[in-house]
Amino acid sequence: FVYKARTPFHPLRLMNFFTDILFVNCRDGICSPLGPPKGEEPMSRDEKPKTDAHEYQLKRDRMLEKFGHILRSKGCMWLAGRDHLIGGWEQAGSIGEFDCAGPWMAFLPKEKWPPLNSAPGLRLVQQSDGPVLMDRRQELVFIGQQLKRDAITKALDACLLVKDDLMAPSTPLLPTIGEEDGDLSNREKEEWTKHGWKLGVNYLDDPFPRWPDEKEFAKMIGIA
Repeated sequence: FVYKARTPFHPLRLMNFFTDILFVNCRDGICSPLGPPKGEEPMSRDEKPKTDAHEYQLKRDRMLEKFGHILRSKGCMWLAGRDHLIGGWEQAGSIGEFDCAGPWMAFLPKEKWPPLNSAPGLRLVQQSDGPVLMDRRQELVFIGQQLKRDAITKALDACLLVKDDLMAPSTPLLPTIGEEDGDLSNREKEEWTKHGWKLGVNYLDDPFPRWPDEKEFAKMIGIA
């Protein structure tokens, strides 16, 4: 089945969900040329997290009891505070791998989008949900035996950002619109009121490897 949501994951809650049942390899991929924190070495794409037979059995037992036998899972994720870059996820057996999978189209200027009458452009239209979220989303495919779909869905829902996670009461600010863009339409204002609180939440506990921030990544791809 496919898990879908349009709210970012709280990074720490998501990591706790995964590490409860899997060994997780956070790869230092092409979107993170700045490297790991000082004194730490990045884990290569071929390197696997160290596993312990006893811990492996504990994780497997927890998985089977809570969620059924998840053989594989993969997809894209949106982490709170990382509104510009996609989190890529792929799991087989007891090991899951997380890395940066490039930018959301929502981050790129329109001239960088594929033509809307092309196959990639049509996919972008299908993946978009309004002028605020656009293609930012959770989309994870789970394959396995005797999967407990409701339990997996409930556990992942519990990892999503909620307004109580915010430092201040949620009153989303409307984006600054230049004169060339005109005024926001009523629909755009409604969308910002509904979804604006999900963006820019970059102060949460985040155990995932550092990625370039929006300004750094914009310079990397030549749109700064």
